[in-house]
Amino acid sequence: MSDSTNSKFLNTKDIASKALLKRMAADMANLLLNLDVDPQSVELLETEKERIEQRRADLVIKARPRQSTETLILHIEIQNNNQTIIPWRMLRYYHDIRMEHKEPLKQYLLYIGKERCTMPQTINEPSLSYQYELVDMHTIDCATLLERNTPEALVLTILCDFKGRPANAVVREIGTRLRLLMHNDDKGFLDYFSMLEILGQNRDLGEEIKETKEMLTQIDVSRLPSYQWGREDTLKEMQALMDEKETVIAEKEKLIRRTTAQLQEKEQQTLKLIKKMHASGMSAEVIADLLEVPLVDVEQQLQPVDQTKR
Repeated sequence: MSDSTNSKFLNTKDIASKALLKRMAADMANLLLNLDVDPQSVELLETEKERIEQRRADLVIKARPRQSTETLILHIEIQNNNQTIIPWRMLRYYHDIRMEHKEPLKQYLLYIGKERCTMPQTINEPSLSYQYELVDMHTIDCATLLERNTPEALVLTILCDFKGRPANAVVREIGTRLRLLMHNDDKGFLDYFSMLEILGQNRDLGEEIKETKEMLTQIDVSRLPSYQWGREDTLKEMQALMDEKETVIAEKEKLIRRTTAQLQEKEQQTLKLIKKMHASGMSAEVIADLLEVPLVDVEQQLQPVDQTKR
Protein backbone atom coordinates (compact mmCIF):
# COMPACT_ATOMS: atom_id res chain seq x y z
CA MET A 1 0.00 0.00 0.00
CA SER A 2 1.25 3.50 -0.69
CA ASP A 3 2.47 5.39 2.36
CA SER A 4 -0.45 7.87 2.39
CA THR A 5 -3.08 5.16 1.98
CA ASN A 6 -1.32 2.94 4.48
CA SER A 7 -1.44 5.74 7.03
CA LYS A 8 -5.19 6.24 6.53
CA PHE A 9 -5.86 2.55 6.83
CA LEU A 10 -3.87 2.26 10.05
CA ASN A 11 -5.60 5.27 11.57
CA THR A 12 -8.93 3.64 10.79
CA LYS A 13 -7.76 0.38 12.34
CA ASP A 14 -6.83 2.22 15.52
CA ILE A 15 -10.37 3.49 16.06
CA ALA A 16 -12.33 0.55 14.63
CA SER A 17 -13.56 -2.12 17.01
CA LYS A 18 -11.59 -5.34 17.13
CA ALA A 19 -14.77 -7.31 16.54
CA LEU A 20 -15.35 -5.57 13.20
CA LEU A 21 -11.76 -6.08 12.08
CA LYS A 22 -11.89 -9.77 13.01
CA ARG A 23 -15.07 -10.25 10.99
CA MET A 24 -13.61 -8.35 8.07
CA ALA A 25 -10.43 -10.42 8.14
CA ALA A 26 -12.42 -13.66 8.22
CA ASP A 27 -14.59 -12.53 5.30
CA MET A 28 -11.54 -11.60 3.21
CA ALA A 29 -9.91 -14.94 3.99
CA ASN A 30 -12.99 -16.95 3.04
CA LEU A 31 -14.53 -14.99 0.16
CA LEU A 32 -11.42 -13.67 -1.57
CA LEU A 33 -8.69 -16.14 -0.62
CA ASN A 34 -10.77 -19.35 -0.29
CA LEU A 35 -9.09 -20.35 2.97
CA ASP A 36 -12.26 -21.49 4.79
CA VAL A 37 -11.19 -20.26 8.23
CA ASP A 38 -13.45 -20.46 11.25
CA PRO A 39 -14.55 -16.85 11.99
CA GLN A 40 -14.81 -17.69 15.69
CA SER A 41 -11.13 -18.62 15.79
CA VAL A 42 -9.82 -15.30 14.44
CA GLU A 43 -7.43 -13.37 16.67
CA LEU A 44 -5.95 -10.01 15.69
CA LEU A 45 -2.19 -9.70 16.03
CA GLU A 46 -0.17 -6.51 16.47
CA THR A 47 2.87 -6.25 14.19
CA GLU A 48 4.27 -2.76 14.68
CA LYS A 49 8.05 -2.73 15.07
CA GLU A 50 10.33 -0.01 16.30
CA ARG A 51 12.54 0.91 13.37
CA ILE A 52 14.13 4.04 11.95
CA GLU A 53 11.26 3.82 9.44
CA GLN A 54 8.24 2.70 11.43
CA ARG A 55 5.91 0.32 9.60
CA ARG A 56 3.41 -2.37 10.35
CA ALA A 57 1.48 -4.81 8.22
CA ASP A 58 -2.09 -3.99 7.23
CA LEU A 59 -3.91 -6.97 8.68
CA VAL A 60 -2.43 -9.94 10.52
CA ILE A 61 -4.56 -12.58 12.23
CA LYS A 62 -4.22 -15.97 13.83
CA ALA A 63 -6.97 -18.36 12.72
CA ARG A 64 -7.88 -22.01 12.35
CA PRO A 65 -9.28 -23.57 9.15
CA ARG A 66 -12.64 -25.23 9.76
CA GLN A 67 -11.40 -28.69 8.83
CA SER A 68 -8.19 -28.47 10.84
CA THR A 69 -7.03 -28.44 14.43
CA GLU A 70 -3.91 -26.43 13.62
CA THR A 71 -3.80 -22.64 13.63
CA LEU A 72 -2.03 -20.47 11.09
CA ILE A 73 -1.00 -16.84 10.73
CA LEU A 74 -2.55 -14.88 7.87
CA HIS A 75 -1.06 -11.61 6.66
CA ILE A 76 -3.14 -9.54 4.21
CA GLU A 77 -1.61 -6.44 2.64
CA ILE A 78 -3.63 -4.05 0.46
CA GLN A 79 -1.72 -2.22 -2.28
CA ASN A 80 -3.13 0.49 -4.57
CA ASN A 81 -0.12 1.18 -6.82
CA ASN A 82 2.78 -0.68 -8.38
CA GLN A 83 5.99 -0.62 -6.36
CA THR A 84 8.98 -2.77 -7.26
CA ILE A 85 10.14 -2.76 -3.65
CA ILE A 86 6.99 -4.56 -2.44
CA PRO A 87 8.56 -8.07 -2.37
CA TRP A 88 11.27 -6.80 -0.03
CA ARG A 89 8.71 -5.10 2.17
CA MET A 90 6.66 -8.29 2.31
CA LEU A 91 9.81 -10.20 3.20
CA ARG A 92 10.46 -7.79 6.04
CA TYR A 93 6.92 -8.35 7.31
CA TYR A 94 7.51 -12.09 7.01
CA HIS A 95 10.62 -11.81 9.17
CA ASP A 96 8.90 -9.65 11.81
CA ILE A 97 5.85 -11.89 12.07
CA ARG A 98 7.84 -15.12 12.18
CA MET A 99 10.08 -13.74 14.91
CA GLU A 100 6.99 -13.28 17.07
CA HIS A 101 4.90 -16.29 16.05
CA LYS A 102 5.90 -19.86 15.22
CA GLU A 103 2.73 -20.97 13.41
CA PRO A 104 2.77 -21.41 9.60
CA LEU A 105 2.45 -18.04 7.86
CA LYS A 106 0.46 -17.30 4.69
CA GLN A 107 1.01 -13.91 3.04
CA TYR A 108 -1.36 -12.32 0.52
CA LEU A 109 -1.13 -9.01 -1.27
CA LEU A 110 -4.43 -7.66 -2.64
CA TYR A 111 -3.78 -5.28 -5.52
CA ILE A 112 -6.61 -2.75 -6.03
CA GLY A 113 -4.83 -0.12 -8.18
CA LYS A 114 -6.17 1.33 -11.42
CA GLU A 115 -3.14 0.40 -13.53
CA ARG A 116 -2.30 -3.13 -14.64
CA CYS A 117 -0.50 -4.99 -11.88
CA THR A 118 3.21 -5.29 -12.73
CA MET A 119 4.67 -6.05 -9.31
CA PRO A 120 6.79 -9.16 -8.85
CA GLN A 121 5.77 -11.59 -6.13
CA THR A 122 9.07 -13.39 -5.77
CA ILE A 123 12.68 -12.74 -4.81
CA ASN A 124 15.18 -15.04 -6.46
CA GLU A 125 18.83 -14.55 -5.64
CA PRO A 126 21.73 -17.01 -5.34
CA SER A 127 21.25 -17.22 -1.57
CA LEU A 128 17.58 -16.30 -1.25
CA SER A 129 14.28 -17.59 -2.59
CA TYR A 130 11.06 -15.99 -1.35
CA GLN A 131 7.46 -15.83 -2.59
CA TYR A 132 4.06 -14.55 -1.45
CA GLU A 133 0.59 -14.83 -2.98
CA LEU A 134 -0.61 -11.89 -5.10
CA VAL A 135 -4.32 -11.42 -5.79
CA ASP A 136 -5.14 -8.90 -8.51
CA MET A 137 -8.65 -7.64 -7.70
CA HIS A 138 -9.12 -6.80 -11.39
CA THR A 139 -9.51 -10.53 -11.94
CA ILE A 140 -12.40 -10.80 -9.47
CA ASP A 141 -15.77 -9.89 -10.96
CA CYS A 142 -17.87 -7.60 -8.76
CA ALA A 143 -21.01 -9.25 -10.10
CA THR A 144 -19.93 -12.56 -8.56
CA LEU A 145 -19.81 -11.07 -5.08
CA LEU A 146 -23.00 -9.07 -5.59
CA GLU A 147 -24.83 -12.24 -6.63
CA ARG A 148 -23.99 -13.87 -3.30
CA ASN A 149 -26.28 -11.27 -1.73
CA THR A 150 -24.72 -11.53 1.73
CA PRO A 151 -23.50 -8.56 3.80
CA GLU A 152 -19.96 -9.95 3.85
CA ALA A 153 -19.75 -10.29 0.07
CA LEU A 154 -21.30 -6.88 -0.52
CA VAL A 155 -18.73 -5.17 1.69
CA LEU A 156 -15.80 -6.82 -0.10
CA THR A 157 -17.20 -5.74 -3.47
CA ILE A 158 -15.74 -2.30 -2.75
CA LEU A 159 -12.26 -3.76 -3.46
CA CYS A 160 -13.17 -5.19 -6.87
CA ASP A 161 -12.67 -3.71 -10.31
CA PHE A 162 -15.79 -1.68 -11.17
CA LYS A 163 -15.31 -2.44 -14.89
CA GLY A 164 -15.80 1.18 -15.91
CA ARG A 165 -18.97 1.79 -13.91
CA PRO A 166 -19.09 5.14 -12.06
CA ALA A 167 -17.82 4.73 -8.51
CA ASN A 168 -20.81 6.53 -6.97
CA ALA A 169 -23.22 4.17 -8.76
CA VAL A 170 -21.40 1.06 -7.50
CA VAL A 171 -21.14 2.39 -3.95
CA ARG A 172 -24.83 3.25 -4.01
CA GLU A 173 -25.77 -0.24 -5.18
CA ILE A 174 -23.62 -1.85 -2.49
CA GLY A 175 -25.08 0.39 0.20
CA THR A 176 -28.66 -0.06 -1.00
CA ARG A 177 -28.40 -3.84 -1.05
CA LEU A 178 -26.76 -3.77 2.38
CA ARG A 179 -29.53 -1.60 3.82
CA LEU A 180 -32.14 -3.93 2.33
CA LEU A 181 -30.53 -7.06 3.74
CA MET A 182 -30.17 -5.50 7.20
CA HIS A 183 -33.51 -3.66 7.16
CA ASN A 184 -34.52 -4.77 10.66
CA ASP A 185 -31.05 -4.64 12.17
CA ASP A 186 -29.76 -1.09 12.39
CA LYS A 187 -26.72 -2.05 14.46
CA GLY A 188 -25.78 -4.76 11.96
CA PHE A 189 -26.14 -2.32 9.09
CA LEU A 190 -23.90 0.24 10.80
CA ASP A 191 -21.33 -2.46 11.61
CA TYR A 192 -21.08 -3.63 8.01
CA PHE A 193 -21.12 -0.07 6.76
CA SER A 194 -18.17 0.64 9.06
CA MET A 195 -16.28 -2.17 7.32
CA LEU A 196 -17.24 -0.61 3.98
CA GLU A 197 -15.82 2.71 5.15
CA ILE A 198 -12.56 1.08 6.28
CA LEU A 199 -12.02 -0.71 2.97
CA GLY A 200 -13.33 2.19 0.90
CA GLN A 201 -10.53 4.44 2.16
CA ASN A 202 -8.07 2.23 0.31
CA ARG A 203 -9.75 3.32 -2.94
CA ASP A 204 -10.31 6.95 -1.94
CA LEU A 205 -14.08 6.45 -1.96
CA GLY A 206 -14.74 8.19 1.33
CA GLU A 207 -16.93 10.92 -0.16
CA GLU A 208 -19.08 8.52 -2.19
CA ILE A 209 -19.57 6.28 0.85
CA LYS A 210 -20.48 9.26 3.05
CA GLU A 211 -23.12 10.48 0.59
CA THR A 212 -24.62 6.99 0.25
CA LYS A 213 -24.79 6.54 4.01
CA GLU A 214 -26.55 9.87 4.51
CA MET A 215 -29.19 8.94 1.95
CA LEU A 216 -29.72 5.41 3.21
CA THR A 217 -30.14 6.39 6.86
CA GLN A 218 -33.13 8.53 5.80
CA ILE A 219 -34.97 5.62 4.18
CA ASP A 220 -37.13 3.22 6.21
CA VAL A 221 -37.21 0.07 4.07
CA SER A 222 -40.18 -1.46 5.87
CA ARG A 223 -42.38 1.49 4.90
CA LEU A 224 -41.79 1.19 1.17
CA PRO A 225 -44.96 0.04 -0.64
CA SER A 226 -43.02 -2.57 -2.58
CA TYR A 227 -41.40 -4.09 0.53
CA GLN A 228 -43.93 -6.92 0.70
CA TRP A 229 -43.55 -7.69 -3.01
CA GLY A 230 -39.95 -8.80 -2.94
CA ARG A 231 -36.36 -7.69 -2.77
CA GLU A 232 -35.86 -6.60 -6.39
CA ASP A 233 -38.88 -4.28 -6.41
CA THR A 234 -37.80 -2.76 -3.11
CA LEU A 235 -34.25 -2.33 -4.37
CA LYS A 236 -35.49 -0.47 -7.45
CA GLU A 237 -37.69 1.76 -5.31
CA MET A 238 -34.84 2.57 -2.93
CA GLN A 239 -32.59 3.45 -5.85
CA ALA A 240 -35.34 5.62 -7.31
CA LEU A 241 -35.67 7.47 -3.99
CA MET A 242 -31.92 8.02 -3.87
CA ASP A 243 -31.94 9.25 -7.48
CA GLU A 244 -34.73 11.65 -6.57
CA LYS A 245 -32.78 12.96 -3.57
CA GLU A 246 -29.70 13.48 -5.74
CA THR A 247 -31.80 15.36 -8.31
CA VAL A 248 -33.26 17.62 -5.63
CA ILE A 249 -29.79 18.32 -4.23
CA ALA A 250 -28.45 19.10 -7.70
CA GLU A 251 -31.36 21.47 -8.41
CA LYS A 252 -30.82 23.26 -5.09
CA GLU A 253 -27.12 23.67 -5.83
CA LYS A 254 -27.96 25.03 -9.31
CA LEU A 255 -30.45 27.49 -7.79
CA ILE A 256 -27.89 28.63 -5.23
CA ARG A 257 -25.29 29.21 -7.94
CA ARG A 258 -27.75 31.11 -10.10
CA THR A 259 -28.99 33.26 -7.19
CA THR A 260 -25.42 33.98 -6.10
CA ALA A 261 -24.50 35.06 -9.62
CA GLN A 262 -27.56 37.34 -9.80
CA LEU A 263 -26.75 38.94 -6.45
CA GLN A 264 -23.15 39.51 -7.47
CA GLU A 265 -24.28 41.11 -10.73
CA LYS A 266 -26.73 43.36 -8.87
CA GLU A 267 -24.03 44.40 -6.42
CA GLN A 268 -21.72 45.32 -9.29
CA GLN A 269 -24.47 47.40 -10.95
CA THR A 270 -25.22 49.16 -7.66
CA LEU A 271 -21.54 49.88 -7.11
CA LYS A 272 -21.21 51.45 -10.57
CA LEU A 273 -24.32 53.55 -9.96
CA ILE A 274 -23.06 54.73 -6.56
CA LYS A 275 -19.73 55.81 -8.04
CA LYS A 276 -21.44 57.53 -10.98
CA MET A 277 -23.82 59.45 -8.67
CA HIS A 278 -20.97 60.40 -6.35
CA ALA A 279 -18.90 61.64 -9.29
CA SER A 280 -21.78 63.95 -10.27
CA GLY A 281 -21.54 65.64 -6.89
CA MET A 282 -24.13 63.79 -4.81
CA SER A 283 -23.33 63.14 -1.16
CA ALA A 284 -23.34 59.67 0.37
CA GLU A 285 -26.51 60.54 2.33
CA VAL A 286 -28.43 61.54 -0.83
CA ILE A 287 -27.24 58.44 -2.70
CA ALA A 288 -28.31 56.15 0.15
CA ASP A 289 -31.73 57.82 0.26
CA LEU A 290 -32.31 57.62 -3.49
CA LEU A 291 -31.14 53.99 -3.83
CA GLU A 292 -32.75 52.91 -0.55
CA VAL A 293 -29.57 51.26 0.73
CA PRO A 294 -27.88 51.65 4.13
CA LEU A 295 -25.67 54.72 4.40
CA VAL A 296 -22.81 52.64 5.80
CA ASP A 297 -22.81 50.52 2.61
CA VAL A 298 -22.58 53.60 0.42
CA GLU A 299 -19.77 55.07 2.53
CA GLN A 300 -17.92 51.75 2.36
CA GLN A 301 -18.13 51.70 -1.43
CA LEU A 302 -17.02 55.33 -1.70
CA GLN A 303 -14.16 55.09 0.78
CA PRO A 304 -11.44 54.23 -1.80
CA VAL A 305 -12.66 57.12 -3.98
CA ASP A 306 -12.52 59.62 -1.09
CA GLN A 307 -9.05 58.41 -0.04
CA THR A 308 -7.81 59.02 -3.61
CA LYS A 309 -9.10 62.60 -3.58
CA ARG A 310 -7.29 63.43 -0.31
